[in-house]
Amino acid sequence: MKRIHARNHSLLNDEQKIVYDSILDNINQKKGGVFFVYGSGGCGKTFLWQTLCCRLRSEHKIVLPVASYGIVVMLLPGGRTAHSRFHIPLKLDENCSADIMSVIDKRRAKKPFGGITIVFGGDFRQILPVIPKASRVEVVYSTLNKSKLLESCEVFLLKQNMRLNAGNTDLENKTIADFSKWQLAVGDGKETNISPSPDNGEILIKIHDKYIVHTSGDPMRKLFEVTYPNFLHNISSHEYLRSRAILTPTNIVVDEINTTILEKIPGMVYTYLS
Repeated sequence: MKRIHARNHSLLNDEQKIVYDSILDNINQKKGGVFFVYGSGGCGKTFLWQTLCCRLRSEHKIVLPVASYGIVVMLLPGGRTAHSRFHIPLKLDENCSADIMSVIDKRRAKKPFGGITIVFGGDFRQILPVIPKASRVEVVYSTLNKSKLLESCEVFLLKQNMRLNAGNTDLENKTIADFSKWQLAVGDGKETNISPSPDNGEILIKIHDKYIVHTSGDPMRKLFEVTYPNFLHNISSHEYLRSRAILTPTNIVVDEINTTILEKIPGMVYTYLS
């Protein structure tokens, strides 16, 4: 842990170091604060979590890293989904109001989370909470930035894209920078290449041609080849597999992609029913 932390800490940029020092100071002085680290994809939020976890665990402190879904959990050391770790949804009643942390210090009863240091992180531009059959208003008002907890948060913003200059060529850096700029413009509502939908008034965003995979054949197979180049040579590499993913809005397309990938893997396919 100490060796990993030393390596990671030396790679933190100035923005990350400010967050790192603030959180550690809060923990070491037992202040019991709530933090929110806000940044778009590629700004090093996960790398920051890894560094903090290694530092604290090397000092035999307890850290419980959780995420809302499995892909992120795999990137966190010892991570689990929040639902699994905390058995969400919780069953609350009138007997659940007592703060057990006040036994240690009565002042903790008035602090968020009983005075335990809590660090949230994410990007409001990304996927909103999934609430079955909820209206758009209900979904928006279920986000963290509409929660009373945000009033107690010390908010940090990460802006530097860590994927730039990470051993890439000048052309690769330009491609990443251009895509990141366009992605942020869409998320911030500043993209100009839009048109209103005549049906429901929603905004339609035209994706730039250079971000579209063009093919005259099987689009699913082409998407797979672009995302997973040299697949058979890298099939045993954990880093290769965890550094890329294909996201889809429906499970039907997920099944199609899985079928395409299984066809590429040598050997027999077995289906186990339970």
